[in-house]
Amino acid sequence: MKYIVICLLLVFSSCSSQVKEFSLIGRWEMTEFWGSDGAKTYTEKRENQKVFTFEPNNIVKDKLGNQGTFEVSGENLHIVLPSGDEYYHFHYDKKDVEKLFLSPRTEKYEIICDEGCEYVFEKI
Repeated sequence: MKYIVICLLLVFSSCSSQVKEFSLIGRWEMTEFWGSDGAKTYTEKRENQKVFTFEPNNIVKDKLGNQGTFEVSGENLHIVLPSGDEYYHFHYDKKDVEKLFLSPRTEKYEIICDEGCEYVFEKI
């Protein structure tokens, strides 16, 4: 019995130490769009849309391989690509750190979608 308790303790302690931490570095693909038209909220699946590859030293690439830079300030994300600047408020799912949520913003990080909208990205 003592052996079983020790084994269970080892299993539980090793499971809790394997929690993944969020990292923006990596390749992220848009999989969904969440929006609202004021009367109802909706979700749309997205394929072959935006893809961002965030690299060390604040380098970002889009799905065509165009290179730019990115800057994170708190929960604000500024992406500069040849196609133009993009501004987002971002957060991630603490239970699934391979899921990223980006809400488009203006240059001053003001809300663009009055009723709310958000792009869902998954790490690939």
